[in-house]
Formats: sequence, structure tokens, C-alpha cells
Amino acid sequence: MASLFPTSSLNLLKIQTPPSEVASLASLYASSTGMLSEGPSQMYGPPPGQMQITIPTFLAMPIAQMIQLLHQGETLHVVTEDALLTTQQAADLLGVSRQHLVRVLDAGQLPFSRTGTHRRVRAVDVLELKRRRDRTRQALHNLTQLSQEVGGYGEMDRTDE
Repeated sequence: MASLFPTSSLNLLKIQTPPSEVASLASLYASSTGMLSEGPSQMYGPPPGQMQITIPTFLAMPIAQMIQLLHQGETLHVVTEDALLTTQQAADLLGVSRQHLVRVLDAGQLPFSRTGTHRRVRAVDVLELKRRRDRTRQALHNLTQLSQEVGGYGEMDRTDE
């Protein structure tokens, strides 16, 4: 079966809503609740009427969630778990600079392989690092909030004056 997309673009796909599409996305978002009903859904793509896809039920919810996130102005990254990412792609996925990611790699916090002189990082490892980082940030946020509730972070007594 011939592919509609170049093979290299299948591992990582970045989706942003172009400003010219905000209005049509709002309309799509409003109608996406119909995608959550039982049974396959129909999807029509540009140019009008030239592309028609029947969406299986198991894909309807993720697509509706993607539409909701795009409607909220989020940028989506769709990546296959077995993908090997460049350092720039991995950095983009984590929301950090490539230089910072290289420091993370050099510190041994994220496994990588080399293809010649280029480093490659497995998407599943990048996503696991992101989950760990998010859990750590949430724990620190909770700890800070708890400390503020019990009166922490107040003015310190200065006895050395």
C-alpha cells in the first residue's frame, strides 16, 4: 500500500493551528462531540469533498481530544514510541533547548545511541523523562503549597544585626 506521507515524517508530527484556521477549528470543535458516539465517524478533508475517511470508533476519542487541545491553542506532537529522534526533535518534545538536552544526555539522565557523529534518542525514553520531570515538578509545587499553608516562607528572623 502506497503511503500518503514521506516515511521520515511518520515518526514525529508537530501540529499547530494556523491563524487562518482558527474559525474553522472552532466549528470543528463544536461538532466533534458527535465523534464520540458509537460506531465509525466520517471525516472530510480539504479540498472540500476530495478526501473522505471513515474513522474507527477507537480513534474517535483521541481525535476529538486533539481537536479540543488545538482549539485551546495547544501545539501537539504526535510521535511513535519506537521512533529514534534527533536531539532537536527530542528537545522540542521536552520544551527545552537542544544544548540543554545535550547536557542531559552527557549527564547520563537519558540513554542515547550514535549514528555516526549524530546522537539519536528513543521517543519512549524522552516521554518517560518528561513524565518523571512532570511528577517532580508537581511534587515540588505541592510541597511549596503545603509549606505556605503552614506558614513557611515567611520573614526570617535576623539575629545577626
